[in-house]
Amino acid sequence: MVEQRTQERPWVYPLKLSVEYPPSVSIEGYDNNWYVGRSDAVLQCLASGNPVPTTLTWTTASGSLPDTVVVDGNKLLVRKVDDAVNTTFICEVKNKHGTSSHQITTIVIGLIWELLGRWFLLIFTLDYVSMFASSLSDSERWTLLIDPTAGPHCTRHRANSRSL
Repeated sequence: MVEQRTQERPWVYPLKLSVEYPPSVSIEGYDNNWYVGRSDAVLQCLASGNPVPTTLTWTTASGSLPDTVVVDGNKLLVRKVDDAVNTTFICEVKNKHGTSSHQITTIVIGLIWELLGRWFLLIFTLDYVSMFASSLSDSERWTLLIDPTAGPHCTRHRANSRSL
């Protein structure tokens, strides 16, 4: 609105202001439950900027994408989760004002690592509980069970018995 002494009434000019800025990016879809054998896990790269980003690229920290991964627009489709997707995925976007990237580290569940005889380390994900146990008796055995509907869980069995 413009007001001036020489005008009888205020003068109104509608304007549309466009502020341009570099892109920002985030990755969604990782649910901390990527277990060996899971199918069709999806990551989605969400980008904003003005102008809208014109380039979107998926890579990994090591460079190339695993063979079980397919890029579909802003989505990264993991057809079958295996050890190859136990990595850091990076989404990079660009517009004429700059570049932005975001990364997410996915951890594949499904292995019990035995260290130094009776010591073992079981890692679910960075966000789940990590469990470290030592000096188990020879009669104790731990088993990691993976149920596609309920996710992984750990059970303890004693020798010569069915379960605890």
